[in-house]
Order: sequence, then structure tokens, then C-alpha cells
Amino acid sequence: MTYFGNSVMGVAYGPDLRGTKEFWGVSHGRKTMTWEGDVGDLDDKKKDPNKLNLNSRGISRLDQREVPKEHFHSKVHTVFLRGNQLSTLATFQQLSMPSLRILDLSFNELHHTDLTNLSACPNVMHLTLSGNRLKRLDSLPVLEKLESLVASNCRLQTLTMPVFPNMTLLVVNENRLQSFRGMVPQPKLETLHAVNQAFAGRDNLDVTAVIMCGPQLKGLRAKGETTTVITQAALDAVAKYPPYTYELLRMGWLLPTSLELSQGNTVGSLAHRFLKRVHNKYNVPEAWLLENLKIDEDPLCGIPVKSHFMVREKQVRIGLHFEPRRDLHKVAHSYQWYRAKSFGEWQPIEGATEDSLVPIDEDAGYMLKVVLTVHEPGFKPMYALTAPVQPGTRVPKSVVSLSGYPMEGEALEAKQSTVWCRTLQGSGSWEWWRVRGRVAGAEPQRIPNAVNSTHILTVDDVGCVVQARYRATSGEGVKGDVAQCSTPEVEAADPECKVLAIEGDTTAGSELTANVTYFGGIEGASEYVWYRSVPGVTSVTEATVFTRIPAETGPALELTGRDVRCLLKVDYTPVREDGRRGEPVSRVTSEAIKEGPPVISELGIIGEPIEGKTVCVEATGHRELR
Repeated sequence: MTYFGNSVMGVAYGPDLRGTKEFWGVSHGRKTMTWEGDVGDLDDKKKDPNKLNLNSRGISRLDQREVPKEHFHSKVHTVFLRGNQLSTLATFQQLSMPSLRILDLSFNELHHTDLTNLSACPNVMHLTLSGNRLKRLDSLPVLEKLESLVASNCRLQTLTMPVFPNMTLLVVNENRLQSFRGMVPQPKLETLHAVNQAFAGRDNLDVTAVIMCGPQLKGLRAKGETTTVITQAALDAVAKYPPYTYELLRMGWLLPTSLELSQGNTVGSLAHRFLKRVHNKYNVPEAWLLENLKIDEDPLCGIPVKSHFMVREKQVRIGLHFEPRRDLHKVAHSYQWYRAKSFGEWQPIEGATEDSLVPIDEDAGYMLKVVLTVHEPGFKPMYALTAPVQPGTRVPKSVVSLSGYPMEGEALEAKQSTVWCRTLQGSGSWEWWRVRGRVAGAEPQRIPNAVNSTHILTVDDVGCVVQARYRATSGEGVKGDVAQCSTPEVEAADPECKVLAIEGDTTAGSELTANVTYFGGIEGASEYVWYRSVPGVTSVTEATVFTRIPAETGPALELTGRDVRCLLKVDYTPVREDGRRGEPVSRVTSEAIKEGPPVISELGIIGEPIEGKTVCVEATGHRELR
């Protein structure tokens, strides 16, 4: 068994494949194939009629004029076309070479669009494309038997290519790669050569290579002629990165160096910083800027995961003035959460359309992704990612939300969502508390009898912050932490008279009272004005005239003889303690005032109080006429 160059992990390789003479061999299990780039005259039928050497012949097209078609017969297994002027492989589709195993097309003038024609060689095992004008390899057909691919000195800018199920060696030296952008895992790739690339000096390149190529990778050559053996430490380090790392590396991210991590950064923060740059470059129109892209990195069942997006319009100067900038709050936008065990399996979470999400027990082990869609021209969806959700701690976790306007008289509706965190589902209890909003150090006070999920705000709540508190208890009796949600300071309602009634005896000499039910904060100096009609009026019509009773401005009125046979009316204007006035309300007595009974002004006993004597009662009286 012969190898040219060095050998690592069953793979033999030689010096960098950048010249016209290349020496390299590849070992694959029990079979070993070696070959030398300068193999002599393979056209000599006496040596091997199934090897075809057409190196450096100035060939520009594989047609009958330049290469007789009979050379490309069905038994040819090796073809060398290095150092020619081939600019197209269109005629490959007309050739039938089912036995072809080795194909060298290096140092020609091929572009990536020409590679589709290699589908005419479905059984090729070793393919060399070095020295061509290939910026990417995504147009290669899926070659099921391909074992080694060499594409050095090709101006490659991305590693996008199909999945080759049997490829064990990939050589992409001396290209223009800034990262592993576009690469997909190759299930059997064992050795990767990527010498003299922009990322060659990074201290975690072996970890990056394992993430991108898979755990079967055994050797990496990134600089010089030394191949780094992938150690167990590198394989263990892969497990420390979140699963979304592969997706970001495929987008062009580079794993953070030890220096970057020592400066207080986390993998998650650096990853989302990279995502923000990508979104700004590809998904945000020129006139806008994605200023913030954050998400809670390590989600836990029962704990809310919140995303923090902020998109803002760039300032536009018109004359001497800047136009006000719109932001995310002023444009139509929507959220959607997804979950997945691995990339490519994202499933939308039903009903998860807010900027935050509470992971439930079923989400444990899933990555989360939140997608923001801005409904403005030029925007494309933007997203943020989390590590897999961690299972709960066997203590129920609840989240409380409140709906309703914080104003006196309004109803507050509290809702709770509980994640039981691997405990038996149980129940919970509600409490409502109030805290005086403007009093420093005020202690919360429990609201009596408020034990349901609904609370009607009263005058006692005005000026307070109202809290809804919920505590879940599992089926095993484990009590969760108290979850709560608070309102802003409760406002007083506008002053209003809910009920106005005139009560009392409608007889001269009695007293009538305006009985009021006030609403709207604390009542201030509300106003009462009394009126009487002309005598003889028994019902109110539009023509009824009332005359104000002087000096009567309180809720009570003493009836006099002047009120007899008259209807009385009271006007009530509610006034809040801060002086805010409500709409006035009027009420009229249901009947005219009646004449009162005689009034005794003097009463005396006449006669001697002696046994046997007669005494008389003398009284002086009159009717109330005032």
C-alpha cells in the first residue's frame, strides 16, 4: 500500500494542490487507490486503454474536432483534463462513461454553472476541480459514490454544496472563504483541508469543523502541512454550544474566541449580535435600522421567555428640521413562536403570537424561535433563537395577566397560566391587594372578600396600585411561588350621581331630604338648589315654571305654608374633591305639598289642683302659614 505525502486517520494527502503536479492518495477502508498527477502518456493503449491523459492539450471543448469521441468509451475509468482551456462541459451529457472513477478537471476555465453536466458521470469517486473559476459548488449534482473532492484555488466564497453520502475527503485550500458559510454536514467526511483561509488562525477552529462536518471528522488541516487530529476535548466542547450554533455558522458566523468570551460576552449574546447584523443587511430596508435583538437565552419551563426587538426608522433631514422617526410601536407588526428539536423541523406554536412566551412541560428539550414580521414595504421576517428549554423544578410556575382599564367602577379580569413542571396538575387561589401609590414605603393591604379572578374597582382603590396574586398548588400539595400582576395607579371616575331621590313627608311643617348616591372618587362640595312651582300644579310639563327658593343650598328643606299646593324640585351637581364637576341631575316631588295640621303654640291647665275641684285645659293654636 503506497501513499504520497503524509497520512492521518486512514487518509493520505500530499502537499497543497496548487501546482500543475499533484501527488495524493486516499485510503478508504480495505481499498486503497493512489495516483500521480504526471502519469505519463495515458493515451498509450499498450499501457492501459481505459486511462485517458489529455493534460495540457489546449482543449477548449470536448467535441469531435478536438477530441475524438471514441476515446470516451464505456470502459474508461480515469480521465485527466488538467491544464486545458475548458470553459464548458456541455458535451459531457453526450458521453457515456459509466465506469469513470477518477476525473481531473483542474486548471481550466470552468464556472459553477458548468458543474451540472457532471451528472453524466454518476459513478465518479475522485473529482478534482482546482484552479477553476468557481465561486461556489452548489451546482454539483449529487454523486452517490464520490469519495474525495478537491477544489483548491477556485475563488470559492461559500461552501454550499450537495450532500455526498460517501465523501471522506474535502480539500478547499487557497480560496476566499471567510467562514464555513453554506456548508452542510457530510455524513462520512473524515478529513478537511482548508489551508490559507481568513479563519485559519482562530483558536477554536477544530470545534467549528466538528459542528459543521459532524462528529465523525478525524482530521483538519488549516495552515501549513500539519493536520490537526480532532481530539475528545474538541468533541466535548461541541456539546457546550447551543444547537442553533450550526445554523448560524452556516450563515457565516464564527465561533467566539476565548478572548471575546473573556470580555464578559456570552455565546448567546454574540450570536444574536451576529443575527442583528445579518437582519440589518438582508431583512431591513435601507431607511430602517434594527437597533435591538435580544431574547432570554436559557429558557426554563414555567418562566416567561421575552424577546426584545426594536426597529427604528433612520432620521430624515428636511431643510433645517428632522422628521420624527417611526419605530416598532408605530407600525403594524406581528410575532409567531416556533419550536424544534433540530433545525429544519420548526413547528409553529398555536396561539403564541405575543412578544413573550411561557414554555410548558411539553416544550422541554425544544429550541424556541420567535419571528418578527414588520408589515411595511421592504421588510423580511427577522428572528431570534434560544437554547433548548430546560425541564421544570417540580414546583408549579404561574404567570398572571390583567385586562381592564384601571379606573374606579371598571372590572379587572385576571388570568393565570400555570406550568406544573412535572408535578400533578392541581388548583390555585386568588387574592387581591392594594398599595397606596404615592405613599413612600406603603404596605400592601389585602382587599377583603376579593377571592375570585374578577375585581370591581371601588373608591377605596383610587390612588392605589392594585395587585392580582395567584398561587398554584400541585396535586401532591406542593405550593408554587406567588405570581402577581399590578395595575398602574387607579384613577377616579368622573363625578356622577347614580341615584337621586326626595324623601320625607310632603306636609307643611315637615322636612324633605335629597338622598344622593355619589360616584367618582371622593365627593367634594357638591351643590344643591331647591325650587318651587306656582300653587295648584299637580304634574310637571314643559310649561311648568319653577322659582328658586332663596338661601336653600343644602340637602334638607323644611316645608312651610308657602310650599302648600306647590311641587318642589331639587337640582344636584356632583363635585369631586379636586373640584371636577359632573352633570347636574334633577328630581321633583311626586305630589304637591299638603296643608299641615294646626300647630299648638300655648297650652295651659286652668283651676285649682284640689281634690273635688274641676280643672280645664286651655290651648291656643294656628295653622302653618309661613
